[in-house]
Amino acid sequence: MSTTRLVLIILIVSFVFSSWILFAATPRSSKWPAVRNAYIKAHPTCAACGRKATEVHHILPFHDHPELELDPDNLIALCDRDHLLLGHLDSWLSWNPNVRTDAAIMLNKIQTRPRDLPAAIAEHATTPTLILSRFNR
Repeated sequence: MSTTRLVLIILIVSFVFSSWILFAATPRSSKWPAVRNAYIKAHPTCAACGRKATEVHHILPFHDHPELELDPDNLIALCDRDHLLLGHLDSWLSWNPNVRTDAAIMLNKIQTRPRDLPAAIAEHATTPTLILSRFNR
């Protein structure tokens, strides 16, 4: 194994370990489970897609801002998929300070998307019966 590769592995392991210590160093408030459950009850749908919310995401991460752990203005309800994708920008090592805006944009796109795809395609087709028959299989 090359020295460069070994140094890189040591740096990665050191980063992961120090991050773990950092996360573990600040314990959660005993009030967090009640705050989380109340927030999910008040916001039962994902702010980004409208499906059932399963996660309460801290907009500013808990490990950087433990004083905001219970602040409802620092929380957003998301589904599992959007928690990773929008809340953490598809990496658990990251976070998205614009998650509230990004979720609102995504929800608007979902709510205003075309709903009748076969009719929309048929409107621009020369042989709508042939195109529509493909959707009825």
